[in-house]
Amino acid sequence: MQAVASRGFCDSSHTGRLSPLDGSSPSCKTDPVSDMKQQLLNDLTSLIENFVPENASTVRPGEENLHLDSLVLFGSGAQGRKTLAGLRKRGIAPLAFVDNNPKLWGTRTDGLDILSPEIAAGRYPKAVFIVTIWSDRIGHPLKQIRSQLSEKGISAVHSFTVLSRRFPETFLPDFFMDRPEKLVNSIQAIKKAAELWEDQYSLEEYLQQLKMRMTIDLEAVTRATNYRAYFPDDLFTLSDDDEVFVDCGAFDGDTLKDFLKEVDGRFQKFIAVEPDKRNHQKLQDLVERDYPQHSARIEPLNLAVGERREILRFSDFAGTESRIDDSGKTEVQCIPLDELLANDTPTYIKMDIEGSERAALIGGRATIARSRPVLAVSAYHKAPDLWELPLLIREMVADYSFYLRPEKRAGWDLICYAVPQERARQHQ
Repeated sequence: MQAVASRGFCDSSHTGRLSPLDGSSPSCKTDPVSDMKQQLLNDLTSLIENFVPENASTVRPGEENLHLDSLVLFGSGAQGRKTLAGLRKRGIAPLAFVDNNPKLWGTRTDGLDILSPEIAAGRYPKAVFIVTIWSDRIGHPLKQIRSQLSEKGISAVHSFTVLSRRFPETFLPDFFMDRPEKLVNSIQAIKKAAELWEDQYSLEEYLQQLKMRMTIDLEAVTRATNYRAYFPDDLFTLSDDDEVFVDCGAFDGDTLKDFLKEVDGRFQKFIAVEPDKRNHQKLQDLVERDYPQHSARIEPLNLAVGERREILRFSDFAGTESRIDDSGKTEVQCIPLDELLANDTPTYIKMDIEGSERAALIGGRATIARSRPVLAVSAYHKAPDLWELPLLIREMVADYSFYLRPEKRAGWDLICYAVPQERARQHQ
């Protein structure tokens, strides 16, 4: 198959759901894609050339008041506890946790008091408050917390990412955040992947994501789409009756519910792969309770997908962060997609499998080349996924069209869509 040549484009956001970075309405572009890509490459080159490694003594503008001997952690959830553990490893003892949840006030977690914002501000008026809230549900509300604490007289408020930059050996990698030096060493692959993106929105998002990874600044990415996740109606269409949807990382059936709404019950098969036993049970219960009329066409599988058939260790959290983990206490059967789908012709494969996307793609190489399904692959679990995954997919099918869409803010749920030309909106 021949690769698609560069051409002019019209931003595919015809629904009005997406818009350029400057906030203007989507409009048809007359400049060739190659011009936009060249500008992107220039920006990338500038970013790399101006890169200066940071360390514990680096002080960015606005961080002059960051004193590590009097820290209060705002957010006692997973990110807060992870930050606390890292600080303690470095011999730094935070004063307290702060949380906006009244149910937690007066309690303790990991040996640290959880205070209300009012009490914390009154007790530690000169402390440095570190915002340790970062989740797919609410993003990273740094600006909101700063405003909230400013009203209480607190001026020293910083993101937990300042600690990641100063002490990368302790806090990195952290999902897609890793040492910026690694991006510098991958510049050729990064530039090669830049050539793949089909529209302006994807190119702009790619650059913002790279800037965020280079600077370790979550405020560098601000956009999020507002359509139903994995079903961007401006990029491709779903088949009327013969869709064979393969959901890798099916969780408790959230994508299944959206899929059934999108197709109005008209489909051929839905294969739901979920390695977490408790999530898998929730998935089965959902099908039996809410969709008995479709149960013969829905196949919930308690498996993992990967590069080869093997037994893997698994961290079973019964949530969205369950993952393959060598230190996990649970074992799970892993099967390559080429084996799992030997008797099926998938039309859509979605992957959100906590960093195992690359292995799953390799294990499905023959199926992807044979069936040419729409692919929706998470590109945010590891820093190199942003450029390595689209390049890997391009090796399998040369004429896929590639799009990058942020489903949520602060870096969460960044999806690489690979669409066969016969399914793409602009080719219909």
